[in-house]
Amino acid sequence: MLEIFPQFVAALFLVHAAHAAGSFSAAGAWLFVVARIVYVPAYAFAPPGARPVCWVSAWLGIVLILSDVFV
Repeated sequence: MLEIFPQFVAALFLVHAAHAAGSFSAAGAWLFVVARIVYVPAYAFAPPGARPVCWVSAWLGIVLILSDVFV
């Protein structure tokens, strides 16, 4: 969690500071949170390919958050 959480917080601060919060940033934040919650049991119990899917989903959440700023 420590390697990706700072990027998530930075993206949220950027969207908030730019007054660009919208539906994409809300969906991205939820996607990030859900992906990180699912990552924990996937780390312990899931087949080997499940963890990268959760990690990439969390990064896609950050990209969605930032899309409200740049679009």
